[in-house]
Amino acid sequence: MLSLLADLRGASDPALVWNRCNAPPDLQLWYLASVATAVRRRLGAHPLAHELQAAVAELRNRVEARTHHLHDVKGRDLEG
Repeated sequence: MLSLLADLRGASDPALVWNRCNAPPDLQLWYLASVATAVRRRLGAHPLAHELQAAVAELRNRVEARTHHLHDVKGRDLEG
């Protein structure tokens, strides 16, 4: 999860990072959020659990931003 975030932060084209994975970003986010939740349940207030929750929040923001961008691009294509 942290390496995915590092790659997204450094990518000039985040789509290339997402495309390396076998599932679309929303399913990846679901899986990673489930892992973070399981870690939090098991470890409680451990710093790793907090770090994973923060990483999931950032990934969620990136997935939502990507989704909004794709909808904007498709809307412009339909108008043109």
